[in-house]
Amino acid sequence: MTKHTTKPTGGVRTLADLRDRCTIDDETGCWNWRLAVATSRGGVIPMVHLAAGVLPGVDRQSTVPAARAAWLLSGRTLALGHVVYRHVCEAKRCINPKHCAAATRPDALAAVAATGRNRGKPQRQVSTALARRCMAKPVDVVRRAEEMFAAGVMQKDVRAQLKLSQKTAAAIREGRHMHSAGRQGVLRGASVFTLGVSAT
Repeated sequence: MTKHTTKPTGGVRTLADLRDRCTIDDETGCWNWRLAVATSRGGVIPMVHLAAGVLPGVDRQSTVPAARAAWLLSGRTLALGHVVYRHVCEAKRCINPKHCAAATRPDALAAVAATGRNRGKPQRQVSTALARRCMAKPVDVVRRAEEMFAAGVMQKDVRAQLKLSQKTAAAIREGRHMHSAGRQGVLRGASVFTLGVSAT
């Protein structure tokens, strides 16, 4: 059962103050933050404004990720250069210290990537791939551009004649376009480590 705690009053000074600003899910144990959040490529980041002296070594007012504040206010330590991240639950706004872990940023990103949480919905990935293919220049246009580049035609002239954007023309010239001849051969070779390298 999900429930709201009492309406918070005053500033955040303790772990209980943070918990009071969350919706508590009795089934999962998640503390879902219900106040301010910041946005990033990975989703939302619950943020909390703390008064000076609330966290050890912080002698001025500061805005920090709520999960980090909860981690420290729960009595846990945080090594220099480490971040706090969710590793137990799927709730994007959860700040329960028991659902979190601490690690360097690269290790945290790798751990989250291993869970598949940042991959998005499979249906969206499929539709995005199809949309990219639909928007891409047809194979015959890419081949014509490749022939023109091989003949020494300048990029601006190729762009003008084939109505290509600068980004698309550069990708074709460098063999990075999804329909580039060399790239198609590499894909048939099924090696992800040689993607973008000309086939022999």
